[in-house]
Amino acid sequence: MSTTNGHSVLRFYELSDAEQRERREGTRLYIAGMLAKGDYKQLKQAAEYVGVSTSKPRESLREWMKSTDPANARRLHVRACEAIDDAGTSYLWKRRLVRGAINVIFSRPGRGKSTLAADLASRVTNGKAWPDGSPCDAGEVLYIKGEGTDAAIRDRLKQAGADVKRCSIIGHATDDAGDKTMIDLATDCGELAGVLDQRPDTRLLVVDTLDSLFPSMRCIDNANIRKCLWPMQELAEQYGLCVAIFAHTNKGGYSDPLDRLSGGRAIGGSARCIWYLGKLDHEADACYMAAVKANDFMPAPTLEYSIVGLSPDQPGAIRWGDENDDVTAWELDRPQQAGQSSSKADEAEAWLRDLLSGGPRPAADVNAAAESAGFGKHVLRKAKAAVGAETHAQKGAIPPKYYLCMAGQSVPLPIDP
Repeated sequence: MSTTNGHSVLRFYELSDAEQRERREGTRLYIAGMLAKGDYKQLKQAAEYVGVSTSKPRESLREWMKSTDPANARRLHVRACEAIDDAGTSYLWKRRLVRGAINVIFSRPGRGKSTLAADLASRVTNGKAWPDGSPCDAGEVLYIKGEGTDAAIRDRLKQAGADVKRCSIIGHATDDAGDKTMIDLATDCGELAGVLDQRPDTRLLVVDTLDSLFPSMRCIDNANIRKCLWPMQELAEQYGLCVAIFAHTNKGGYSDPLDRLSGGRAIGGSARCIWYLGKLDHEADACYMAAVKANDFMPAPTLEYSIVGLSPDQPGAIRWGDENDDVTAWELDRPQQAGQSSSKADEAEAWLRDLLSGGPRPAADVNAAAESAGFGKHVLRKAKAAVGAETHAQKGAIPPKYYLCMAGQSVPLPIDP
């Protein structure tokens, strides 16, 4: 509220919605006049009146004019059912991965999420049949990474047999000054649409992983989760994409697999289907891809797989087994029962092996990721010793940079600016 000639006057932003609608056109004419002829002091007063930033009043007022332009007014989009001409559910992988929708695949560490993502990319880029024999339409793959290096992901794609000429990787964004910035898919879907416009043959969009590529998402706020995922769902529908979001489990020992998903049921509610990657207690090597949720279709049976060829020099690949109707997601990675010993050290070892399977990682990144995953310094130190991981300095790097490596891995050389 401001004071004029001793009288209190409400600013525009302090008015009720009805009063703002009545006065908007006159206020827009006033602001347009200030932008055309007003000096800095007048512009600042105008910015105060409509309730925008006064640090750069001209820019703030231009944005206000754009946001209040009737041509940009918010409207509800209505479609008559008879005008909707799609043929219903469209699959990338029949009864497993849906096009035009968000599909979530999640697991504990060590279940081969990134290796499985590379296998999916291999089949799409080559048009190779899916493991159950169903056909796969060939197309391009866009891989958005939140973990690992571009080179490590390329090598994993090659190991899986992907046609790398049909694969593209997005690892960061750039601002107006050309500086690298972190990707946030809650706000970057507009820029992502521009990328997809240039790649009309894209069939599969890999998001690896949810935690690192939606940094603004508040995983304890269901409304915020749905709001952050909504632009991605719209993008999937607009371009007919299969969006495969890979995610981690949370720290809770829940029996219901959906409650183990990091972000919980709000993420589950935004996804068309959800798959869990896990193991049975009595089987050491076999993993299973089991359905947790599917909307409007009957999901395919649980599918067995294993990770083969994993070594310090290569990231390994997926070997698919048979379908198994007897195994469900509720039986996989069952939480510990009372009286069982803690598996924190085992989880840390599996997590670290999975993290380093694609190549050396900066030691500082490993420490930060371990803290986020709930592993303390003492547990991480024991896990490093157990898996044989060692820290090595990058030769020629100024300032010095240190990498954590498995046996046989080499620290990458610094890139010249």
